Amino acid sequence: AVPGFQGPDPRLVSVAEQYARDNGIELKRQAEFVEVDPERASRIAAAYEVMEHAPNDPAVREAYENLIRQTRAQYDTLAAAGYKFWFMDLSREDNQQYASSPWNAMRDIRANQSMGVFPTNDGFGSSEEFSPEANPLLADTGLQWPVGGPDGPLAPVLANDLFRAVHDAFGHGLEGAGFRARGEENAWQAHARLFTGPALGALTSETRG
Repeated sequence: AVPGFQGPDPRLVSVAEQYARDNGIELKRQAEFVEVDPERASRIAAAYEVMEHAPNDPAVREAYENLIRQTRAQYDTLAAAGYKFWFMDLSREDNQQYASSPWNAMRDIRANQSMGVFPTNDGFGSSEEFSPEANPLLADTGLQWPVGGPDGPLAPVLANDLFRAVHDAFGHGLEGAGFRARGEENAWQAHARLFTGPALGALTSETRG
């Protein structure tokens, strides 16, 4: 519970239930807001640390293709229900204020069915060794979102942008999960119930990992 946001979002729950029905998923929502299991979290962290970057491995490729396909389907269901997304422009003071707390986006999506998303292209950091070319989540989706607000100029949407938006909606927004360790675990718990097959592995790597 924070100012302007408490517990499940009934409208997002309804959209998630519609998506589940349309895709043959028996949606069983969480029975409780779970605690973080430090031992399991440590095992996940250790496994993630030694995990090989192998985007061309057939199993990895299948998992991420499934993640992107199912994320797009979830996004399309949100869009059909009237939800709109836009890119934050952190050179603008109003956008800096918006980005000062992730709960601002949660309040926005609950009150207005609109949410600002931090653009992937602004978040690569300064490492000269980083190459985005092999990351499947950096593929162009063909979509465009406005920049700086719902009425701004349009910019391309990458698969990772789409995943950020959908995960914030169906992971954090659905049940009201926060953004610290416990909130992130519960966001995984909520969102995992809308994915099937190999996508669950990619989802888990991108969130719990």
